[in-house]
Amino acid sequence: GRCLGHLFRRALWVPTARAIPPVRIATIEFNLPWCSIHSPRYPGTQGYSMKRAMIGSFTAVALSLMLAGTVAAGPLDDATSAYRQGDYTTALQIWRPLAKKGDAEAQANLGLMYITGNGLPLDYAEGRKWLLKAAAQGNANAQANLGMLYFRGLGVRQDYRKAERWALLAAEQGLVIAQLNLGRLYQSGRGDVLRNDGEAVRWFRKAAEQGSPEAQTALGTMYEDGLGVPQDYAESVRLYRLASENGDRFGQSHLAYMYYRGHGVPQDYSAAAGWFRRAATHDDGSAQINLGMMYASGRGVPEDYLVAFKWIELAIVRNHHLTSVEMARAERVRASIIAKLRPEQIAEAQRWVGTWKPDYDGIDPDPRIPRPPRITARPPMIVPLPPSGLPEGPVADDQD
Repeated sequence: GRCLGHLFRRALWVPTARAIPPVRIATIEFNLPWCSIHSPRYPGTQGYSMKRAMIGSFTAVALSLMLAGTVAAGPLDDATSAYRQGDYTTALQIWRPLAKKGDAEAQANLGLMYITGNGLPLDYAEGRKWLLKAAAQGNANAQANLGMLYFRGLGVRQDYRKAERWALLAAEQGLVIAQLNLGRLYQSGRGDVLRNDGEAVRWFRKAAEQGSPEAQTALGTMYEDGLGVPQDYAESVRLYRLASENGDRFGQSHLAYMYYRGHGVPQDYSAAAGWFRRAATHDDGSAQINLGMMYASGRGVPEDYLVAFKWIELAIVRNHHLTSVEMARAERVRASIIAKLRPEQIAEAQRWVGTWKPDYDGIDPDPRIPRPPRITARPPMIVPLPPSGLPEGPVADDQD
């Protein structure tokens, strides 16, 4: 079903017979030589774009270090610098005494250390205690992180209404990550918080206007699908381009798809391949599969089964948030391609996969693919919570 968290759910088709009729997947028809690009439409979602960076839970929610605004000079500045450098001991030595004296920023950051386990044992209940103290003083970062705890049920009973309440308090203060998360919550609807496309658009727009590439991509999907606003491909392309140039790999993948389909821009397979590659080098698993498919079909790039195999093998090995459906179908494509390669080519591809690393500078070493303009990555403003594998804290008494 729909869930918050930027998850592109794309269909993938692999032929099982020699005849190649037009194939309809969700709302997209293909008639390619033997394989197709994933559609960013997920069957059964009624046109909902399920891009990874777009719709998801508060798992990517901010654990802010108060870095979004001006940090006071002196000890707080020293603690923030130490934390950024991984010197949690120094940061804790500064923040803990200040937190005990009632400093809201120090309280918020001490709570952060408990709920991330950075410099302190992971303890959601203790982290929540300090976040509540800071939130009561109006600290927006603490309010946003309390919303995350309630959304995920970490140390508290899961409560989407309280997640909404805390996110709203932070969002109304202009905190971008809270605005983005509130938009996601309304975009999907959870529990007794009903889906509200108009409110999702409103909060995505506020965050996008502050320069959030994630929000620009999210707002772009609303225009692409006509949810909460009239459908407008040109506006969605404009927003995807803004997000892409600010380094958002999901915006890059969406922009690639718009070029591939000719939605809001003239159809341009070369440009589509270039943007899929940008997202693929940024470790978007679905873009890696799509890029492999373009090499396999020879659209926008020369047909090259070895390069196609490299990208699809990479996506399968890394399994970067692929769905079980994506994984199963990628494996079917892999089986079709591998039959066309010699053993030494397969070994070469597997060595390449074993040494591959994401390139977040956006440098494209392959001269056969048109390279989009180089981007300047935005500095991180949050410390993200890992998406999985987190131990659950004890459920606290619900008194707030």
